[in-house]
Amino acid sequence: MVAVNLTNMSDKNVLIGTCAPKADVDGFRIEVENAQGKTAPETKILRWIRGEPVPKPTELMSTSAPHCGAVPPKRFINGGFVLNRFYDLSKPGQYKIQVQRTDPASKVTVKSNPIIVSVTP
Repeated sequence: MVAVNLTNMSDKNVLIGTCAPKADVDGFRIEVENAQGKTAPETKILRWIRGEPVPKPTELMSTSAPHCGAVPPKRFINGGFVLNRFYDLSKPGQYKIQVQRTDPASKVTVKSNPIIVSVTP
């Protein structure tokens, strides 16, 4: 699980969920690279979410559908992603994970601090 804490430092609402810009999940783009700097293999779920022509995965998330909402100015929300739903991390090694989001109003892209995880056999 990768936790995402979004703080709205602006003076306007920030859209989240299905009303957010098209990205991986709820307006966020998730980047996962292996130790060689190559993108980790994506799952069928992530490719389907992005709109790629793959059959609808039978193992789609059983949680409620993403919602449309907003984070008010100077407020924050907590959330997260179960990373192995979107990337195949079954191969042992180190992976760099970074999450980013582009605000649709200002067009500013904000990136998280990168984190490194080790997958052991």
